[in-house]
Amino acid sequence: MLQVSGGPDTLTVVERLDLFCSYYSVPFPISRLLGMAGLEGVSRRRYGRLSVGQKQW
Repeated sequence: MLQVSGGPDTLTVVERLDLFCSYYSVPFPISRLLGMAGLEGVSRRRYGRLSVGQKQW
């Protein structure tokens, strides 16, 4: 698993997922991705403020 993804740390978790989902013609719903990764509680947190383990998801 990469330690650094290269995306902006200033985006929230939801904004970042939305950005990456936009690369696919039929993306997973963001709510499902948050649930799969266990990140529902931090969805509005800035990506740069997540723990290393949370970033790896």
